[in-house]
Amino acid sequence: MKHDPFRASKTQFVVSGIVVVLAAVAAFLLPARPAGTNPEPAPSPWLAGAIGLIAGSIFLIVPPALAWGAIAIYLGLDLIVILAVTTMSKCSGWGGIHRLALAGGAALAYGWHAFLGKPVDGTTGLTIRLSNAICLLIIVTLIAFAAWQQQQHAA
Repeated sequence: MKHDPFRASKTQFVVSGIVVVLAAVAAFLLPARPAGTNPEPAPSPWLAGAIGLIAGSIFLIVPPALAWGAIAIYLGLDLIVILAVTTMSKCSGWGGIHRLALAGGAALAYGWHAFLGKPVDGTTGLTIRLSNAICLLIIVTLIAFAAWQQQQHAA
């Protein structure tokens, strides 16, 4: 069987899995940061969602052909998002709806980007685009349901 040059080796999968588990364990072991250390009010969840959507979209449209340039863009984007989210999350009133907005914006980036991509199996046509639209509708529905749940929990 011919080895796919774009598939990770078993060692790479194992090392990646170990790194992911260690990062998750470290995240749960870190002490909780007091919420709202900045007296300024948190920005609108819409802004947080826009940041997630824009950052996710930029990540998805960076051409891999840029090689090291793409890596530089990814690192710069990561730094900007980390600084923005760290700053916003220290504001009073930052909560679950803001975290949902960030994640929802990133999910929507993948939703719209699916329409640009060529399916792995090479098929094209109405069926593929219809499945993209259905998946995007499911994403929007789940985000709306989670937002409704957040509002119910806050009330």
